[in-house]
Amino acid sequence: MNELDNEIYKTFHGHKGDYTITKKQWEDRHGGTMGNVVVGKTVNSPQEEVIIKSPKSDREHIDALVREAYILRGIKDEIETKQYSIVSYIDEAKPNEDFFLVMERLVGESLEDKIGTDLFNEKLDEETVIKFSKEIARSLEFLHSCILPRMNNQPGEFGIIHRDLKPQNLMVAKRGGEEHCIMIDFGTGKRNYKGAGGTQTLKVGTYGYSCPHQFAGKPAFPGCDLYALGRVMFYMAT
Repeated sequence: MNELDNEIYKTFHGHKGDYTITKKQWEDRHGGTMGNVVVGKTVNSPQEEVIIKSPKSDREHIDALVREAYILRGIKDEIETKQYSIVSYIDEAKPNEDFFLVMERLVGESLEDKIGTDLFNEKLDEETVIKFSKEIARSLEFLHSCILPRMNNQPGEFGIIHRDLKPQNLMVAKRGGEEHCIMIDFGTGKRNYKGAGGTQTLKVGTYGYSCPHQFAGKPAFPGCDLYALGRVMFYMAT
């Protein structure tokens, strides 16, 4: 490896600490539709690997990442106390800094990578399908009923709808020495105002997993996530 690859490429300044990425880590970043996802490290000892998510420059993607940080920050304590299978929030940018979000580093692979997309790839064994399905269902039950603090003087919120549950947004990784199926990517997550689903009709999600309701110009509601869970279970089992 070239020594220049280990040179610090960028330092991110957060509320709780600073985070660095090297030139090599930046080159290995994952570029999604909303921005960049890169593995970085905490500056303070002990140094730990984290995931740093930064948006593209347009306002829509910045707002989406701010909303994702708001959601994960609001449920962080519940996730860690009750061990829900949801990625954990760590930090975010200080005011007046270019926005970024820091999350726990999940060492593993996506559910899609674990199973594969070819027709004749091996399905998961029944015990694993049941375990992963229960973990996702338990996490969705929590998300749909949790109460978040107010944001930007909006009314009180009741629950979160993920809106893009699919094998690519589920990580198979170890926590506490045991393999779990962990929900990630809340970039399309939506606050469910007082359980009513709100009025937003933006067509978001992934064909084949998100329910047709989301692509028909109708507001998303918690049942949309349950539809996606059914599609994920079918994928795991077949």
